[in-house]
Amino acid sequence: MKRYLWPHIIQLREMIFLDGESILYSSSSDTDATAAAANVFSRLSLDEVQRQFPQLIVRASTRAIYKEIFGREEGNEKLIRSSHTYPIVQLLARAREKGMSQVQLTKTLNLDPRSTFHFIKVIDGEGLVVKYATYENGNNTNLWRLRRFAVGGPAEVAARGDSKGAMAQHEENPEDSMAFLVSYEMRKRVSDILEASRTGFMITTDLMDALDLDIWNMRHRKYFQRVIRDLSGDGFVEQVRLQVPDADQADPAECDNAPSGSGEDDNVEVDGESNKEAPIKTGKPKPNRGRKQTEEERRARRMKKSREKRGLNEGYSFRRCVRFIKPYVGKHKVRTRLGVPLANLDAEQSAEASAAAGLSDSMKMAESEATDNDVDGDATDGDDQGRTDSSSDDDDPDIEAIKEKDDLRYMLSNHLVQIGMLATLPLEAQVLRLIALSGTHGLVSRAIHFLLKVPLFKTLTRCLVSLETIPVFLPDGSWPGMYTPPEIREENRKHLDEKLVLAVEEFMGREHRKRYFVNPHARMIVASLTTDYTRVASSNIDAI
Repeated sequence: MKRYLWPHIIQLREMIFLDGESILYSSSSDTDATAAAANVFSRLSLDEVQRQFPQLIVRASTRAIYKEIFGREEGNEKLIRSSHTYPIVQLLARAREKGMSQVQLTKTLNLDPRSTFHFIKVIDGEGLVVKYATYENGNNTNLWRLRRFAVGGPAEVAARGDSKGAMAQHEENPEDSMAFLVSYEMRKRVSDILEASRTGFMITTDLMDALDLDIWNMRHRKYFQRVIRDLSGDGFVEQVRLQVPDADQADPAECDNAPSGSGEDDNVEVDGESNKEAPIKTGKPKPNRGRKQTEEERRARRMKKSREKRGLNEGYSFRRCVRFIKPYVGKHKVRTRLGVPLANLDAEQSAEASAAAGLSDSMKMAESEATDNDVDGDATDGDDQGRTDSSSDDDDPDIEAIKEKDDLRYMLSNHLVQIGMLATLPLEAQVLRLIALSGTHGLVSRAIHFLLKVPLFKTLTRCLVSLETIPVFLPDGSWPGMYTPPEIREENRKHLDEKLVLAVEEFMGREHRKRYFVNPHARMIVASLTTDYTRVASSNIDAI
């Protein structure tokens, strides 16, 4: 491999060739001696060079090393020579766009968590890494990436926002978030699984296993309960408690000491009382008072007492189950430019709606009452339409009732703006995208909160504060994560104190708020967030 790469190494810039400690020549210099040495080395093979210079060493120049690691030609030499910080930089470089969590770094390097925090803080002080809030294995941690792989690069496209568990931040484990990437089909999957079951009943834990959800993950359990609660409220399923056989006990009918009676009523218990004859007591040995009870004995004793109170059959216990009622039909909704949800009507339904518009108010009220009371009607048309109209006022409030309605009208008039979180961008990128799309109009935090549907307003506030502190340019004048020509970098060095987002104070009577704008110097960073790729693709197709 070295012999194969030798002709390529000779032609590289910023390379230094040494014989022991003496420098043979440096490819970065333009002197006549360097040109002559390069001419000699280009004619020799690797074996000939090693015979002539037994202690040959080839390394990159310090400037090239700093440029690859720090993104600039000057850097901190202590960070590179440290036996603690440099391995962290190596691991993050190998992880590329995926990055590594702080927990993974601690386990991989076998460090104390406090030491890991200190070393990462030193690296972060040099501007090498970017931090994202992460939810991993039920715990909150930080996801770290090298800046060259995080800002403005493929990482921003590959990153996923998770609005279900980690405050719409990144989800570290991709297998853990696959179910939430298709959350709009989860209700349909629950209905199909229950309908395909033999009895129409399923234990909640078994249903979670069938949905590929982790019963030990609190986020998965909360999400599952929310789905079941929605389906139960719409009348598709029902939550019940049933007596089911214990998993750790065998079927009484299959036990060796089961009664051999031929009738079916021998083992039936009603209200905890059996109709079979009580066994004759031949005496009970006294318990050993000096021996400690084991955990199994204490658990069996508590179970016996609970069964005696509830009147359970022997070998059975109450379990939470879900019962299937009718197949699930989705809520097909579309949004107008003002964000008001409407029923997704086809041509026939639109004609019926226009004809019904001429009816009197009394006839409309009678028709709506008939639709609400018709539980035996078609589940695909009338029931779905009625449920969509009834739930639209609760799920999506009218923007006319919000103070920031002017900002919302302005934003929703842009076809690139939609209500809700995107599945391919982190929260910081989505907030920056909305502010960039607002242009010179700007945007207030309440309007951003309404458009993104962020679970907590405090999370959005922290995001806006962080965007106000992120610099637009690196110390060398280049944009993070992208190539910048030298002449543009020289001009950008004059604006190193510019931040990504600018906030302007507004006073509306007694109300005080901030209006956010994107810094004009950050046009290259937000260009990929505001591009309409659908129109670009359609124009390319038309050109073809």
